[in-house]
Amino acid sequence: MKNTIWSFMVKRKVFTPKDIVKDLEGTKYRYLGKAFLRNKVKDFIKQQLYKATITAVAEGIFALKDYAPDWEKYIEKRKCAVCNKDFVPFEEKQIFCSQACKKEYYKLYHRAKRHRGKKSRKFQTWQEWEEQRLIEVFKPDNYRFNRQKAQQLSKELGRTEEAIKERLKIIRRRLRGVAL
Repeated sequence: MKNTIWSFMVKRKVFTPKDIVKDLEGTKYRYLGKAFLRNKVKDFIKQQLYKATITAVAEGIFALKDYAPDWEKYIEKRKCAVCNKDFVPFEEKQIFCSQACKKEYYKLYHRAKRHRGKKSRKFQTWQEWEEQRLIEVFKPDNYRFNRQKAQQLSKELGRTEEAIKERLKIIRRRLRGVAL
């Protein structure tokens, strides 16, 4: 197995342990399992580092001694999707340079996704006169939802019944401290 690991290291010249494990999964050793292969590769890399036949050139990246000075030409660099900083990916699908950039991206993505494709008035702000009209109609019923009144108001205000129902809940919460 050590000869196979060494042959993959020589073929790549500059590599990460994940690259070698991925190569080993395509051989007769794939039945041993990914965790076992990962441990074998890490142990072998430690031995070769100790013998000084390979060198650690960056965090998680190793190279044969002859290729250590110009290791960057063997490694693909990418630009971060958030901050546009160049970085060396440690995984095939990695698009962010750090965990902080990944969190920032998903925070922005989910904020934009929340109202994507929802053009109805339900997601627009309520005008003061619309709220006053809502209060006038539902005040006699103690601000209880009534479908018939909601249908009439939805035509008048251009809102959905669901939007009217949600706004009524907000008004009730607001007036909870005041005697209804």
